[in-house]
Amino acid sequence: MRRGLGEKHSPNDLKSRMMIIHHVQHISFVLSVFRPAIPFRPRHSTLREREENRKKYAGPIPRRPQHNSYLFKSSQFMLHFEA
Repeated sequence: MRRGLGEKHSPNDLKSRMMIIHHVQHISFVLSVFRPAIPFRPRHSTLREREENRKKYAGPIPRRPQHNSYLFKSSQFMLHFEA
């Protein structure tokens, strides 16, 4: 949308104002989408916090059995008889 040389571009022109608002909203939306991927200033955890986390998560990690328990039991049962 080219303007003639005589016309001055007025930011009060409704269409251009709407376009500016639209662009600002779009940019802020894009930034909000990528926000988790680009942290602006990552806060490094202090030594004390790291110690507390180590104490909190000390001990064996509870793991869920990955196998189907029924199949697992039946296979154990068969092994018991084969031995």
